[in-house]
Amino acid sequence: TLLGAGVAHFALEEMDQARGFLLRAREAGGGDTVTVAAILAIVASGAGDDGTAAAEALRALRGLRPTIRTPFPPALETVLRTLASRATPAVAAPVFEYAVASRPSWDLAYWGGAQVYARGGPAGCRRAAELAEQLPRFGWREDEVLGLLRPCMTVRRN
Repeated sequence: TLLGAGVAHFALEEMDQARGFLLRAREAGGGDTVTVAAILAIVASGAGDDGTAAAEALRALRGLRPTIRTPFPPALETVLRTLASRATPAVAAPVFEYAVASRPSWDLAYWGGAQVYARGGPAGCRRAAELAEQLPRFGWREDEVLGLLRPCMTVRRN
């Protein structure tokens, strides 16, 4: 199958071939569209294409049904961490907002959103603080939360 070929090339780290098969699998319809989107997000993230990585991650998140057993998609964790660390708020914020709304038990959604918004100037810092204040319920210590908001402290002083 196209999906199987895409997964095989992905496993062999042949990303261009993987992307081609996965895009064809999506066009053909059928198969696991969430898996296709998740792998395409990983491929795009590895290539430094944050816009495509965010779009595919959002597509995968929207396609997943959160359950108690799997409240968040493990395959997307690395992609979301990468987006949190380097993508602009305009690119990454919609992914984290959707993750927070659809998976309120996923600390990565709050952490990533806070990290992204902390790079967004004064308006972003307000949202970063709202997200970061949820982190203690996941076991985060106050100093860790403050460290996450450090870029906002720099904005306020300037």
